[in-house]
Order: sequence, then C-alpha cells, then structure tokens
Amino acid sequence: MSFIASWIWWSFKVVKWKIWAFSNININDSYELYSKAVNIGLIWPRGNIFNKTEYWAKGDLAKWENLDQKVKDIFSNKN
Repeated sequence: MSFIASWIWWSFKVVKWKIWAFSNININDSYELYSKAVNIGLIWPRGNIFNKTEYWAKGDLAKWENLDQKVKDIFSNKN
C-alpha cells in the first residue's frame, strides 16, 4: 500500500519539480541536471513508459509551455 501511495505522490510532485528546476537554470545546466536526475532515479529517461504515470494538471502544462523550447526538447523522444 505504501508503494502505491508513494508512486501517486511522485506522479504529482515530479511534474512540479521539473517545472521549478528547469525554469531556474540555463540550457547547458539543464542537460546536466537531466542526466543527474535520471542517474539517481528521480525521473525516468525520455521514452520510458513510466513517464506516462506523471500527472500534468492544466496549470502545470501552461507553465511547461512557457519554458525554453530547448529545455523541453531534452525530454522529447525526437533527440
């Protein structure tokens, strides 16, 4: 039961962390932050099926859209 509760909490909070973290650094540092976050298991690598468990509220999506496109491309499968 605690595993499920933890996953639900992560699904909400990781989105907020991504928006906060990647809106406060430059593009070069964003690549490094992405790599470190994946390596320590904070976020899943791009293309991973578990990324679909993130919960993106409308407000979160609007904030994400305001980020630099180069930062958003880090999370895209088009790389």
